[in-house]
Amino acid sequence: ETAPGLLLPMTYLYKYFPNATVVVLPSDHFILGEDLFTKYLASACRVVEADPSRFILLGVQPNQPESEYGYIVHEEEKDKWGVNRVLRFVEKPPPVTAREIIENGGLWNTMIMVFKAKMFMDLVSTMACSLHGSFKRIFDAIGTPEEIPVVEEIYKNIAPLNFSHGFLEILPMSNAVRLSVLAVKGIYWSDLGSEQRLLSALQETGY
Repeated sequence: ETAPGLLLPMTYLYKYFPNATVVVLPSDHFILGEDLFTKYLASACRVVEADPSRFILLGVQPNQPESEYGYIVHEEEKDKWGVNRVLRFVEKPPPVTAREIIENGGLWNTMIMVFKAKMFMDLVSTMACSLHGSFKRIFDAIGTPEEIPVVEEIYKNIAPLNFSHGFLEILPMSNAVRLSVLAVKGIYWSDLGSEQRLLSALQETGY
């Protein structure tokens, strides 16, 4: 599942660069307006670097009620950094609910995330103790002859955990992190998670 998939590279990052600002970019997304998108991403990085307790999600302004996407519901007021506090997530709502969320300012959840490596690993240690224990063994083995055998052993026995459902959706209820969303406007974004979405993106963008 996605949590172990994310935690392996994060463990290596944390080992060598614990104070790094990390950007997570899902591989199956399509974006038009790359220059503008990059500016939003740089802005999110600046917020995290100024306040290491932040966990920033990039949310795209919807152009239609899409039932196959996840949505971010957030506070209306922006803070001094121009981001909004996340209140909750709504995963794949029916069209009527999706329309209501959009009318109230909700955003599509891109799962594009920016955070500090140390803050993220500290969160995992408190919110997913068993998972953290497994990756602590990998952390300790990095750079030793046991590195590869330990990674192989962990991945043979580790319990699956979906990062979105089992971790991210719990964060708004935690006081340990300031989960925020940066609203992205003026770009075309699509999660190419299905054949239909791929065909729709090609049609809508003229590719």
